[in-house]
Amino acid sequence: MSEMRKLTVVIIAKWLPPEGKDWLVSKLSVEKTCGHISSFKDAFQSLNVMLMGVIHLGFAIGSYGIAIWLTHILKGHGLSSFHIGLKSMIPYGVAIEVMIAWGALSDKSPNRPLHVTACWVR
Repeated sequence: MSEMRKLTVVIIAKWLPPEGKDWLVSKLSVEKTCGHISSFKDAFQSLNVMLMGVIHLGFAIGSYGIAIWLTHILKGHGLSSFHIGLKSMIPYGVAIEVMIAWGALSDKSPNRPLHVTACWVR
């Protein structure tokens, strides 16, 4: 790693203790020597890129499914517009409550990576 980059890390990461700065500099030097994807062809042949695309597709389908079709499904049950609005708020209200509770639980736990990982597992 160049001396300029080491200097930049030391200046930017003022809050880190010396051993933390050394660790960060060593990690950055390893990342610099690792190969990288340099073309669209390589990117689309990467399993990680495909996995992230599938995750994003699932999120988009679920989000649009609730946002677009929930009101139509509720309207099919003969509800008024007011009641459709109230019932359409339920998934979003539950999501807000669960996110706040999950964040509070994560704050109390010493194992944050477990909480982040558990969010992705259904």
